[in-house]
Amino acid sequence: MMTKFSLLAAVVLGMVASASAQLELSGTWGLVTLDSNVPVPRGGEISMVIKHTGNEWIFSRTRVNEGKARTVDEAFTVDGLEHTDSEKFRYKGIREGDTIVISGNWLTHNMSRKLSYGLSADGKVLTVTDVIKSLESEANVTQVYDRK
Repeated sequence: MMTKFSLLAAVVLGMVASASAQLELSGTWGLVTLDSNVPVPRGGEISMVIKHTGNEWIFSRTRVNEGKARTVDEAFTVDGLEHTDSEKFRYKGIREGDTIVISGNWLTHNMSRKLSYGLSADGKVLTVTDVIKSLESEANVTQVYDRK
């Protein structure tokens, strides 16, 4: 009886430790254009820098085209609670294993968004899926990045 209890306790503790382990997405990532369905002009490139502190995540994407760089930052709180950002996007950010999922709706538009950042088992590839739906259409973007 005690052996079964000890084994069960070890399994539960292992699951808790695994779930609370730090997801390491921080750093610089370069877009793999052949594996992504986002248009990149000839000679252009897209990179992303991810930073996080606790539950606060910042995703900075830089697109370089004809020598000109344009960076767009998105910041999310990943804690399972509802938040509203400055763009009037109400969302919840959660972690599902090695994936961060942001899902919500714009308060000023009749549109929803589900954004996922999934890390490969070896930690070298990041797959970002972005699905935006409106009453009239749906956009699905997949971006695959290599760690730099």
